Amino acid sequence: MAEETPDRSLLDVLPAVWSRRKWLAILAFAAPLAAAASLITFLPNMYRSTATVLVDRQQIPEAFVKSTVTSALETRIQTISQEILSRARLEVLINRFGLYADLRNKVPLEQVIERMRKDIKLELKSVEAKGLREATVAFTISYQGTDAGTVSLTTNALASFYIEENLKARERQAAGTAEFLKGQLADTKKRLDGQEQQVSEFKRRHMGELPQQMEANLATLERLHQQLRLNADNQTRASERRQTMSSQLAEADSLLASTPAPVAPVAPGRPAGGPESPEARLTRLKQELAKLRGQFNDKYPDVILLAREVATLEREVDDAKAREPKENEKEQPAGAQAAPPGRQPVTPYVLRLK
Repeated sequence: MAEETPDRSLLDVLPAVWSRRKWLAILAFAAPLAAAASLITFLPNMYRSTATVLVDRQQIPEAFVKSTVTSALETRIQTISQEILSRARLEVLINRFGLYADLRNKVPLEQVIERMRKDIKLELKSVEAKGLREATVAFTISYQGTDAGTVSLTTNALASFYIEENLKARERQAAGTAEFLKGQLADTKKRLDGQEQQVSEFKRRHMGELPQQMEANLATLERLHQQLRLNADNQTRASERRQTMSSQLAEADSLLASTPAPVAPVAPGRPAGGPESPEARLTRLKQELAKLRGQFNDKYPDVILLAREVATLEREVDDAKAREPKENEKEQPAGAQAAPPGRQPVTPYVLRLK
């Protein structure tokens, strides 16, 4: 048998090795491949659902309207994530959608919740602006599981949680800002009321001395000057009228002194056109009563009424006659003398002139 030379090429050796060890090589490659295929076949299908939430920032520039939410968006998202990934929230989702049914029968609930936290992924999406730092424009929430429908519902629920918690956080911050502004407004109003009270007190103490009252003061001064002129004119006219009336009074006195007093006629009866005296009325009623009694009996209503009126009038006439002597004595006391006939009484016009 000839000896093998060391210069034999690799191509000459490989066919010989393959012919002797081919089954061993096939077995070495087939075994891992079969194991991997079996593992892939028996592993459950995993699905991942992703929800993208867009960030709607304030549209009005902050130079005109300041935002009531002062915390950064990234900080707020991380705070909301801690709230959503809490045990209470995740336990609600697990019970609501029946997640990890097999795992819950094997391990405690704490491990199930920790597994769900690992299956939830949060990723922020930012853009770069010229001259500014990166701004977050959206963020994605993803969840993976074995059932496609359940994974989709869970992802939507997580996204809804983020939106609701963000709204609640903004409401709390806005409410806090509103309360702060109310307090500031109350303090400002209190200070303003105090200043207005001081201004009112100053105006009250210096009423009529303020610059804005100059026109009113000038108008008042002009009106007072007009009233003063009118009063002066009225006084002048009153003085002239007084002199005129004094001269008229002197003339009236001289005229009364030179005119003899007329003798007043004394009428025996009452003056013509005057009111009816009680005696005349009594006489007339008696005549009417006599006529009625000639026509009707004493029980007739008109006869009864007229008889009562006649009786009443008779009593009044008797009382008047009884009072006349006493009244005459009061009107003419003892020692009284009549006015001299040569002097006529002063008329009301003359008295008014005096």
